[in-house]
Amino acid sequence: MKYRSLKKEKDFQRVFQKGKKINCPELTLIFLPRQNDPINYVAIITSKANFRKATQRNLIKRRLKAILRQINLAKNGLDIIIIAKTPLLTKKFEDLKIVVESIFQKAKLNDIEFKQ
Repeated sequence: MKYRSLKKEKDFQRVFQKGKKINCPELTLIFLPRQNDPINYVAIITSKANFRKATQRNLIKRRLKAILRQINLAKNGLDIIIIAKTPLLTKKFEDLKIVVESIFQKAKLNDIEFKQ
């Protein structure tokens, strides 16, 4: 999936207030369709409360970004916020891929396929 970074405070507030939230033990996914824009915007949140060291936060972000690049979504024009939780530290990359795939399917963003 091609995406840009979600950066503006008003966009974050809009997604948190109006977006649909899907929870699982490892991740929280919040998404909201974007009007008149076919580009996906993504933000990955790794809080200092869950991941004490910056290296841990950066590792999780790198892994999630790599997985997102491999995903083909059925819908475009979404604002997506992914909130990482502590159990992600113990997951290997392949297991994390399965978790991300399952949470996107729960969100009914079907036709998710991983590029080879």
